[in-house]
Parts: sequence; structure tokens; C-alpha cells
Amino acid sequence: MNDQTLQAVFLDRDGTLGGGDEMILPGEFECYPSALESIASLRAAGKRIYSFTNQPVIARGQARTEQFEQELKTFGFDGVYVCPHEHGEGCECRKPSTGMLLRAAKENGLDLQRCAVVGDRWTDMIAAKEAGCLGILVRTGAGQAELDRYERGDFSERWQEAYPLYVAEDLNEAVRWLLEKDREERGAILTDPDWPVWATEVIEIKPADPIWLEKGTQEAEHVKKLLSVHRISEVEHIGSTSIPGLPAKPILDLMARIPSYDELDAVIAALAAHDWHYVPPELDGIPSRRFFVKVKNDKRQCHLHLMLPNEEKWDKQLRFRNILRERPELIQEYAELKTKLAEHYKDDREAYTRAKTEFVQRVLNE
Repeated sequence: MNDQTLQAVFLDRDGTLGGGDEMILPGEFECYPSALESIASLRAAGKRIYSFTNQPVIARGQARTEQFEQELKTFGFDGVYVCPHEHGEGCECRKPSTGMLLRAAKENGLDLQRCAVVGDRWTDMIAAKEAGCLGILVRTGAGQAELDRYERGDFSERWQEAYPLYVAEDLNEAVRWLLEKDREERGAILTDPDWPVWATEVIEIKPADPIWLEKGTQEAEHVKKLLSVHRISEVEHIGSTSIPGLPAKPILDLMARIPSYDELDAVIAALAAHDWHYVPPELDGIPSRRFFVKVKNDKRQCHLHLMLPNEEKWDKQLRFRNILRERPELIQEYAELKTKLAEHYKDDREAYTRAKTEFVQRVLNE
């Protein structure tokens, strides 16, 4: 991708967003589990999302273009592009032609080399390749059958050349991969001498320090007082520094409930006056929160995770903390894992965090 940024993502409808290997009329279509969450993740990361879909049922008189457009826009798309023609009509919009992609680029000022296409058919991949987009094939819908056809050698010429850049199990995996790739490519800017030192500091696990609990309480009270005018009254000390006896990065993690993000600009300004740095969603890559880092002498002191009401991660964070506080044998196991991972991923915070996920899930599921 040029300029190291993903600008927009085009999603196929049937077999990718939901449904299966068949045409489903508007009103009868259902998205796959977490598909709408994936769309929300893209939006939170600052990406534009467009639907592009072949719908010959329109030419057959079974539905109208407007019905598809209205339904798809309710799913959170910035724009919807529908080909209403039958195969063989010779239009320029029906995939594998690039007409819908080119029209979207013209109407929305997109650089297609900074866009991705996610679909379940080889026609999606051909359109992506010929338009200059990244192509990601999902195994849902017709995806697995298409892969099988490729492996049998059924495709030739432009079809054979359109192998996807990545094959995902479903839309959720495709979006996770895209956002991770985008973050990695954006990471090239970390070599810029103007990038803050704290943003690239290595992971270093320190022996447990009893003072972390005291400092965590003090910071939580300070944040609560600072942001009370913005209706933030619940602040919790979480993470490894909130668990007595657990070695950790000496960085306090706090989380706070915020009624909505409507006052986020005012919150950013209030925290900035006290050495808190806002990390926008397109860099943070975690749509369930708004993230801040408190910095002193070029080092991270605290993290603050702002979450909306009913965010499930709130309860999970508290439950994990409380379980470990009551289970010293888990603290020892977690300490050994963290030390090992910190050595392996000392320069990659995101990979370090992901590698702990299996342990966290196991504890929560016990």
C-alpha cells in the first residue's frame, strides 16, 4: 500500500458479509456473527468501508437496487455499489470487471492502491488485482470451493494470476489481518526521529513492587477527580500492577467508564494538561476503547482505557484481576509466561499482548 496507510475496504455481500453460496433478497439477509463488529473495527480505525456486489436478481425483477442500498447502509457502509445486470450483458460493473471499484474511487477520491477487497469468489480477486487493490479471499460462502478449483488447476490466464494476497477463514479474520498489516506498515514511521521516545520503549518486566497498588489507587482517584465534570465516576486499577506479587512492566493500567464519546475532545484537552497523550483509534487499533498514555521523562507511567457502558471487556478485566488476586498458583504461572514473552517480544508490545491471550482466556473460562 502506498504511503503506508490503508484507506478503504470493499466488502462483497453474499458469502462474505453473511448468507452463503446463493442469492438472498433484501429483508432475508443475515450477517455472520461479529461481521458488524468487524465493520465497526474498520470504522474505529478510521477506514472507509464500501459494499460492492453483483445482484442479477435485480435484472430478473425480484428486487430493486434501492432495496440493497438501503439494507447495506444500515450495516455501517460509507457507500454501496451494486451491479444489477445478468452475466453476459456486457456491462462494465459486474465483477470481475473493475467498474464498481473505479466508480467508487472517482466518487470518493480513493487511491485504489491503498484499498483492499474482501470477497468469497475469484471474481472479487480478479477485480481487486486489476484495479490495484489488495485481495483477501474468505473461506465462507463459495470461498473454499473457489480455492479447491484453483488447486485443481481449473483456472488459467488472468484467473490463475489473481491468487489472493491472504486467505482468511472469515470476514473477522480478514479484518484483523488487514488492521494488523496496516499497523505494521504504519510502524515504519517509528523510525522518524520526531516520534516520541516513549512510543518505542522496549518491554521490561520488573519484580513485583507493593507500591504499585498505592500508586494505582492514587492515579485512579486523580483521574476520577479530573474527569468528574465529564460524568466519569468509575475508575479501576487493572492489569499486572494491580495484582500483588506479580512481576510486571512498571506501568499502571487504569480503566474508566465514559457515558459516550461526545465529549472526547474535552477529555483529551483535560488530560493533556496533566501529561496524558491521546493515541487515536487508527494507531491504537482497538475499537473497544479510547486510549491514553501518561508520560514522564520520556517514559510511560500509566495507561488509561476509556470504555463505554456495557463494554464486555470491562467485566473481563475485573474478573481476571480478581481471580489472580485469589489464586497465587496462577500468579506464578503468569509471571513465568510474562517473563518469557517479554524476552521474545521485547520490541513489539502488540505481539507481546497477543501472546498472553491464551492464558487470559483459560483463566476466564475456568
